[in-house]
Amino acid sequence: MERQISKLLTPTAAMIGVKPLFTDVVPENGDAAFNLIGVGPDTKATAMKVHWEVTRIETHYQWYQQNGSWNWEPVTARNRAADGDAELGDAPVAIKAPVQWGEYELTVGRTDGQEAVTSTTFYAGWYAPADVSATPDTLELSLDKPQYKSGDTAMLRIVPRAAGTALISVLSNRLVAMKAVEVKAGENLIPIAVTDDWGTGVYVTASVLRPMDVAAGRNPARALGLAHAKIDP
Repeated sequence: MERQISKLLTPTAAMIGVKPLFTDVVPENGDAAFNLIGVGPDTKATAMKVHWEVTRIETHYQWYQQNGSWNWEPVTARNRAADGDAELGDAPVAIKAPVQWGEYELTVGRTDGQEAVTSTTFYAGWYAPADVSATPDTLELSLDKPQYKSGDTAMLRIVPRAAGTALISVLSNRLVAMKAVEVKAGENLIPIAVTDDWGTGVYVTASVLRPMDVAAGRNPARALGLAHAKIDP
């Protein structure tokens, strides 16, 4: 027999509450705004001084050879985008930080009294966050709008980790269009014409190929990405 009990647990010390003032994603080159409030064990607002910091998160992949086999591991770099101090009281306190595009993290820590720290991650711009299956083969890829009309120009953003040749394909129940583009490491914006052949929606894929560099001891590599484009009928 299985039994379940649900019970409200309260912390023994004050905690920090964070509420995003945006829906889903922050606009590119906009401000990421949040409300902060201190909450005591009695669930009531409590005064405290805090320091907050917004950092941009970038993930790269390091290849290494061990016992004759090649393996990889993610390497995460963090760069401070903004920080500040705030005094929390009875009402929520608003903070904001300018962001570009990509993945970010807000960390808030108490600077007086007992220790209290909280954090939350968020995304800015038309950016496709990698999922838990992310590998060096995963290409960061996204489209600039949730849907298009025939005659529009869709902007495809890809962020390869190495320069090479990108093969862009538009797919429905058949191959609609294809083109090869030389890309650099980092952000690349590629325009794609939306035509009647896109029907009610297509998949846009990109394969970035990096050639072998014998002198540098670098093996060939490729990264793959995919996004769905909806069409307004």
